[in-house]
Amino acid sequence: GPEHKTVEIQIRTHEMHQHAELGVAAHWSYKEGTAANPSYHKKINWLRSILEPIDEEKKPSDSDFIERFKSEIFEDRVYAMTPEGDVIDLPYGATPLDFAYYVHTNLGHCCKGAKINGRIAPLTHQLNNGDVVEVIRSKNPKPSRDWLIPQLGYLASTRARAKVRVWFRRQDQEHIVAQGQALLEKELKRLGVEHPHVTEIARELHLDGATGLYAALGNGDMTINDVARALQKLTTPKINKTALPVSREQFRPGAGQDVRIAGVGDLLTVMGQCCKPVPPDDISGYITQGRGVTIHRKDCGNVLRLNTTHPERILEVSWTAERPDKYPVDILIEAYDRGGLLKDITAMLATERVNIVGVNLKNDDASMVIKIDMTLEISGLDELSRILHKLRNLNNVFSVMRQ
Repeated sequence: GPEHKTVEIQIRTHEMHQHAELGVAAHWSYKEGTAANPSYHKKINWLRSILEPIDEEKKPSDSDFIERFKSEIFEDRVYAMTPEGDVIDLPYGATPLDFAYYVHTNLGHCCKGAKINGRIAPLTHQLNNGDVVEVIRSKNPKPSRDWLIPQLGYLASTRARAKVRVWFRRQDQEHIVAQGQALLEKELKRLGVEHPHVTEIARELHLDGATGLYAALGNGDMTINDVARALQKLTTPKINKTALPVSREQFRPGAGQDVRIAGVGDLLTVMGQCCKPVPPDDISGYITQGRGVTIHRKDCGNVLRLNTTHPERILEVSWTAERPDKYPVDILIEAYDRGGLLKDITAMLATERVNIVGVNLKNDDASMVIKIDMTLEISGLDELSRILHKLRNLNNVFSVMRQ
């Protein structure tokens, strides 16, 4: 329009104009606050009930909307009554189950039977004008998936079927979320990660909070390796160019590598051999007598005991960006003994280019269970997660976890 401003133009016939000004959607009846016939408000509310989605239902498809609109507009109506005498307006062919959902959504979910004019009737019975319907309800909601099949005749209303679909979607989602949460907790326990920041992991993976992360894992949209990589990335700090250099000591004799810990100052550091911390484990430092600062995992039994007896020697430390390429990690493999088991394990580790530092086997002849303590050199949690999964998939192996 003029001056490049948007102009709204309404084009309608005389009949359309009369209906727009005086019909059920007239402005004066719901915008301008003018007193109107209560029947108009009833019609407006009825029209809104057709247009609005059902509870958590997503935007219905065009075909669903047309089917719902046709059943509400163009079909004959049936008027049934509650035992208290209230009249319920239903589409033609409605059943007692439709009746229950029109009265209240939860009543429909809990409906297990019905009385029509004082007599027990099946839920597929088609109501007639003037029928008095009494819904028999259960204590807990328990819809059936059969209700969603139109050919079975349980529900004539597409709106009622939409409510049933929403209920099942919600139940399925809760089950999926629970599965994803259990999967994550199990994997983090195997990796030895305590108190993970689930919300930050979800944000790193562009998911909507902890629930979104659990749902993605439960649906299979995300794998546990993706979580391990995100956790590794979150705990990799930026290089602090102003950090003071510290004395260096090999974390394992003969390894030819070292580690630097921020927050310690110019002190000698060494990795605790009792827990063998690996980034991004939460760590604490303990000032020893003559051997500098020993780095432990925060959940290590030794550091918890030392924190009680010598709290003044405990230091807050953190990983820096300058880290060794590999760290020693102890894992425990439990399996039913068989010929070639150790060969399969070492072959898989060789394929993954994982160096084996030490192996210790303990066999129980009575139960035929073999326990293999292994020390591996790995680069981080993402690689450790992948190795544990591949070891677990070997024949006869029933448990693999970090010690």
